[in-house]
Amino acid sequence: MTLRKLLFLLVFGYPLFSQSQEIGRRYYFDKDNDSCTLEKAKYYHEYASIPEDSVHFIRWKKRVDGVIEAKEEFRRPMGNVPMKFDGVQEYYWESGLLELRTSRKYRADQRQFESDLHGLTQAYFENGVQRRNDFYQNGLLVEGHCWTSKGLDTAYYILEKKAHFPSVTGDIDRDFQRFIAENVAYPKKAKRMGVTGKVYISFIVEKDGRIEDVKVAKSAHKLLDEAALEAVRPMPHWEPAIWNGKPVRMSFTVPISFKLQ
Repeated sequence: MTLRKLLFLLVFGYPLFSQSQEIGRRYYFDKDNDSCTLEKAKYYHEYASIPEDSVHFIRWKKRVDGVIEAKEEFRRPMGNVPMKFDGVQEYYWESGLLELRTSRKYRADQRQFESDLHGLTQAYFENGVQRRNDFYQNGLLVEGHCWTSKGLDTAYYILEKKAHFPSVTGDIDRDFQRFIAENVAYPKKAKRMGVTGKVYISFIVEKDGRIEDVKVAKSAHKLLDEAALEAVRPMPHWEPAIWNGKPVRMSFTVPISFKLQ
């Protein structure tokens, strides 16, 4: 698994963890980042506690041959708040050399649980030459510098930018919510049956902004699941995510609620 895929799936996606993963247990995944058995696994996650720290834990990512791909610090999930980056993250090239070391600071703002870049971020090419040196303060870039693979100065380019819904008004979140509200239809049969619930739909924003692999990440009821899928499938192209100056794929999970008035 590449660093790009790791970072965008885990930083910008919304994993549905309600409890901390079991310390010491291995969770296996295939090449498409789907959970699988050991026999089909390409890599695994392993969770470790931090001495005298009950708020955070570490997730190791390793190939099945034991080679380390990443070490990440998370804040433990509590209530409706999922696990979120909070602390240092390190990612490695296949050679074992460091590719990226960064840190993120957790914040909760009006029920929007996020992790902002905070502090020093350093990236390196496969040959070991430093690629960037950035300093962030609560998600805002204070100072940054980039180099070529030969160590020469080059124009600065952003480390990351989330994919986002194409906004008409400039308020991305509100425009996205309006689109869902206008496209979701409460199934008549579900209403008659008194069925309510919240469906989580996941999808991938491709490099060109196309929406692909739309599926139910967490089901509520088969009638509600299908209605939620139908609300998301016709979405227009998004603005793609950017990683180190290039467009990359990015995963999202969004909740769609069905409530009877």
